[in-house]
Amino acid sequence: ILCTDGDFNVGTTGTDELVRLAEQNAKTGVFLSVFGFGMGNHNDSMLEQISNKGNGNYGFIDNEQEAKKSFVEQLTGTLVTIAKDVKIQIEFNPSEVSAYRLIGYENRILAAQDFNDDTKDAGEIGAGHTVTALYEIIPAGADSEVNVPPIDELKYQQKPAPAAAATDSGELLTLKIRYKQPDGDTSKLLSFPITDNGK
Repeated sequence: ILCTDGDFNVGTTGTDELVRLAEQNAKTGVFLSVFGFGMGNHNDSMLEQISNKGNGNYGFIDNEQEAKKSFVEQLTGTLVTIAKDVKIQIEFNPSEVSAYRLIGYENRILAAQDFNDDTKDAGEIGAGHTVTALYEIIPAGADSEVNVPPIDELKYQQKPAPAAAATDSGELLTLKIRYKQPDGDTSKLLSFPITDNGK
């Protein structure tokens, strides 16, 4: 666990060097969680990079309540990894969803082909931790005023072919989760069809 105000001014101080050091140690099974402290310039992006490459967690502590949450309520999850390189992939059923967007996680998006690639690093989940991915969706057949506006013709690419007609399965989406055991190198796939029973 690294606790810092984000001002690295002694020893290894460069972002690239620190990221490389965290990455090298993660390959040996030593994970690094980073906690930034203070109210001012805590160098958020650098601390997040270090914890990401160190297969750990990142938190920011700016008050006593946040310190209690991180070091009393959630510390076990920070110290005990139950799944590593966890990847989540969502496929929406076009007969149920006309458009969607992920809210947050902009710096964590993987290319579709990286989901099955066990060499691609992803996030770690600690004991008792949860992950929430929030999507805004527009249901298929929604009023035209909420439909997605038309897209200009592409100049350098062909227009994507329309999605194949999906079966009316009632499924809203399929959730796929891929993860490795903490000491493993091969991922396991879980797949769950999700329905919206609240229509």
